[in-house]
Amino acid sequence: MSAASSVMFVCCLCFNLPSITSANQTSVPSALHSSNDSNPGPPSRKTEIPMALDKFVGRWLEEKKEGFSCLADALGLSGEQRAFFENSQSELSYKRDGDAWTIQVGIVGVPQSTTFTFKLGETYDSTNIDGSPLKSVIQQDGDRLVEKHENQGQRSFVMDIVREVNDNIMNATATIGGVSMLTIYKRT
Repeated sequence: MSAASSVMFVCCLCFNLPSITSANQTSVPSALHSSNDSNPGPPSRKTEIPMALDKFVGRWLEEKKEGFSCLADALGLSGEQRAFFENSQSELSYKRDGDAWTIQVGIVGVPQSTTFTFKLGETYDSTNIDGSPLKSVIQQDGDRLVEKHENQGQRSFVMDIVREVNDNIMNATATIGGVSMLTIYKRT
């Protein structure tokens, strides 16, 4: 397994893609208030999205993994893959430009990283570390990012990842078929 393909598994657990941009982008209404200028009413939920999720923006370094062995079993990782991922430290960097998000993912000490762009709620094509195709979507749930990755290859599985930020700590819980792993990141 190459270091480049390894980068994405540890960092985002299924974001092991070359640069990705959603092909089926839809426009977001520009009006955030009612059309009555004298009484704009309460702000729509769309005005809350940037502020609630801005806490993800920045660079994150993996501090520890809990439950890795069980999730590695659920994914069917080889011994070589298991050893590499268990002993590596991932790093993430989130950026936002309007409704477009960019994530750069890598492994500490490995010069290659992968960058991709997505929009909340839009399905995009991605690949797993073994090259099998995935259908992925990331959505907002309050102040959390909720991800769903469906394997479209020979081994069928669905991986759900929930990311939450509290101060300078991000917890990412990945679940496959009732088996979970917690990855804890610290803002750098």
